[in-house]
Amino acid sequence: MKKYITIGASELDTYLDYTIFSIISIYMFSATPFEMGLLGACFAFPFFVFGKWFGKVFDKYNVQILRGGLFFSVIILMPLLLLADSMVSLYFILLMKISCRCGLNVSNPKLNKDENESKKFYEICGYLVNISRIGIPLLVTFFYGTFGLWSVVIISLLLNIIGLLFSIFDNERYFNDGDINNKSILKNNFSLRKEMKDKPELYLLIIAYTLSNLSFFLSNDMLSIFFEFIGESEESVGYIITMLGLGGIVGTKISSFMMGKLSSNHVFLLSLVVNSIVFTAFGFLNETVVSVYFYYFLIFLTGLASGIIFVSFRFGIRRLVDFSNLAKVTGGIQKISSVIAICMPVLGGYLANLYSITFTFKVTGIALFIILIFCSIKTVNLHSGRRINA
Repeated sequence: MKKYITIGASELDTYLDYTIFSIISIYMFSATPFEMGLLGACFAFPFFVFGKWFGKVFDKYNVQILRGGLFFSVIILMPLLLLADSMVSLYFILLMKISCRCGLNVSNPKLNKDENESKKFYEICGYLVNISRIGIPLLVTFFYGTFGLWSVVIISLLLNIIGLLFSIFDNERYFNDGDINNKSILKNNFSLRKEMKDKPELYLLIIAYTLSNLSFFLSNDMLSIFFEFIGESEESVGYIITMLGLGGIVGTKISSFMMGKLSSNHVFLLSLVVNSIVFTAFGFLNETVVSVYFYYFLIFLTGLASGIIFVSFRFGIRRLVDFSNLAKVTGGIQKISSVIAICMPVLGGYLANLYSITFTFKVTGIALFIILIFCSIKTVNLHSGRRINA
């Protein structure tokens, strides 16, 4: 139970960051689309720098103590937000905080030591993520609008204090003493590339995840600016993340149900179908004719796709990778994804400045349809080959 509390505290603080950093950027510092793209890149850059390193560390050392140290670091960093006076200072604070968040995210799979518990573990984690999306953005916008930035900082501090305490006093063991003698860990000779080469299903799952991120991150950070563009207030930032959370809960349930009947790759394809439709609609519909409520419904569908991805991808990785290498694989994937999450928001912001915000949505929608076709063909070929070999 304690591990879920620490995960929940971390996820609540994650969406607090998404909300408050977006609000400050857009409504306090009047950030341009390009600057918002840079902000999105700051959420990903630490995963590129530290993802693989954290993976090696958490596969080798005490998980609870290290997680406690990361929560403590966030407690020290968060008050600096009160001193931010420009986008540059905001980037600096966010980079430091997300560096800690990177370690917490990479270590989450190490809290699922019992493989038989995996489906339940990732389903609960999916609910925690999406409940965080629903509750925290509305809470943050209310406290920020009513009491000011300092009240949001206090909420963040309380969440990380909870995470710290429950990490330190969690008596469950997530690491085998015998693993220290494992030569593969001591030599650090694990290769994600070799693992993918040896396991075609793992290869396809990671490729599908990476390609979908390639398109998704091009437009993801433009959503908040799009709602400002069509006349919505700063409260729309909270509404967007809340709708993502509501959709995510539905997506998590759908994915958990389907995982018992289909492979992770098949379930993942459903998320590509949903996202390709959503971003195509954002790109080609006329915002002067379509109701804002329909756009919020599209955000709900994006959240649904996110919920499907969360369970299908993570459960697939947990099933296909040995526990002793799980954090290294997670860190490696985070590093690959972070390159995309760094570059694509910046490119998306540049294209939005050069053409329009809806242009990035059009590119994303078309690209996702192409990726869907490619991954569908690869999935069919993979499972057809298995049936022939059987």
